[in-house]
Amino acid sequence: MKNIRSILTIIICLLVSEVYAQYSYTSYKNYWFKKFLTTETLVPITGIQSVDNKIRETLSEHWTYTDLRYVPVDDLDDYKETDNVSIINLFSYNINNAFGNTSLCLYIPANIDETRLTNVIASVPIKCGFSYKENFEAECGFEQIDYKISILLKQLIEVIEFVVNEKYKPTLAHVTGINKYVEQFNHKVKSIYHVKYKTLLLSDDFFNNKMDPTKFKKYYKLDFKIVDEKEYQEIVNSESEEYLILTQSNIPNNIITVFDFEKRETLYIGLNFAKSPFTTVSKMSRLNRKQVKRLNKHIQKITGQ
Repeated sequence: MKNIRSILTIIICLLVSEVYAQYSYTSYKNYWFKKFLTTETLVPITGIQSVDNKIRETLSEHWTYTDLRYVPVDDLDDYKETDNVSIINLFSYNINNAFGNTSLCLYIPANIDETRLTNVIASVPIKCGFSYKENFEAECGFEQIDYKISILLKQLIEVIEFVVNEKYKPTLAHVTGINKYVEQFNHKVKSIYHVKYKTLLLSDDFFNNKMDPTKFKKYYKLDFKIVDEKEYQEIVNSESEEYLILTQSNIPNNIITVFDFEKRETLYIGLNFAKSPFTTVSKMSRLNRKQVKRLNKHIQKITGQ
C-alpha cells in the first residue's frame, strides 16, 4: 500500500510539473527574484534583423534592472548550468517531437530540470502548445513572434516592474500565483490609469462558432475592429497608436491581453482557467462570454466610457 501511494505521488508530481510548467507570470519564490537582480542578463541575438532590432530597441528603452549582454541564440545552451546569469529566451520543450507549452521567458538556467517550476522570473505566454487544430497557427519561434516581440518584451518587463514597485512577493506560482498577480495587476491599472479610448483591434483568428463577432459585440459594448490575421500582424508590427491591441495566447488556456502602444503598457490581462489549471480544447483556443464581459467592464472603467 505504501509503495502504491509512493508511485501515485510520483505520477501526480510528474503530471503537475508538465501541466503547470508555463503558468507563472512571476517567480515561484521571491528568493529567485532577488537572485535575478544580482545576475547579468543574457539576451538572444536571433540573426533575424527585424527581431533583433526590436529586441535592442525595447530593452534599451525600458530595461533598468541588470546589466545586459547580447548572445547568439544558439550559444545560450552553453549557460544552462550557470547560476550567475539570467536569460531571456523562448522557453520550450519537446514531447514526442511536438512542441509543448512555450513562452517568452526570463529565467535563471542553473538546474535546467527545475527551471520550469522554480527558477522562472517572468514568463509571457505565446500562441504555441498542444492544440491539434488544423486552422490554428502556432507561434513557436522568434520569426513567428516578430510582429509582436515589442509587446511581449514589454510585458516581460512589466512583471519585473510590478514586483519591484508594488513590493509584490512572488509565491505559490501557477494557479494561485498567476491569479493573484493578474488580479492585483488589473486592479492597479483600474486604480491609476485613465486612458483615451481607442478602437480595440483583434484578429478573426480569435473566433470560432462558440464566440463569433456577433456574440463578441453582444458582450463588448465599445468600438472594435476585426481584421484577418495578415492585416492584424501588419498593424501590430507598425506599433500603431490608433488602436488598443488585443492579443491572445492559447497556452495556458487562452490568456488575452490588451496593449496600448501610445502608453507602451499592458492595460488588461484576462484569464480563462479560474481555479482549474488543466488545459481543455474548449479553454485553449477561443474567447468565452465571461472573458469578454470582464474585458468590457475593465476597458469601460479605465476609459471612462
